[in-house]
Parts: sequence; C-alpha cells; structure tokens
Amino acid sequence: MSKAEEAKKLAGRAAVENHVRNNQVLGIGSGSTIVHAVQRIAERVKQENLNLVCIPTSFQ
Repeated sequence: MSKAEEAKKLAGRAAVENHVRNNQVLGIGSGSTIVHAVQRIAERVKQENLNLVCIPTSFQ
C-alpha cells in the first residue's frame, strides 16, 4: 500500500472513530477515502450493533 493510500485509510478510519455514533443518519460521499470509512463503519456495525442509516450523496 502506498503512503498516500495508507494516509487515506487512516483518515477514513479516524473520521469514523471520531464522529460516528449509534442512531445516526450518515451521508456517504464519493471518493477514494470513503472506501476505508465504509469498511470501518461495517466493522463497527457488526461489533457494536450500531443502528445507522447511510445515504449516498451520489451514485457512481
């Protein structure tokens, strides 16, 4: 994994750790960093049984 890709992974995961809480509605954007954030969201939903509604901001 390149340094740039590793930075995106860390940024996406940090955003989820710092801002995602139970019973939220999340806007899921597009771009290369969101992949890592969505992976972490999925992990947390499974681990913590989070109740989230995710809405895409665009379709690709």
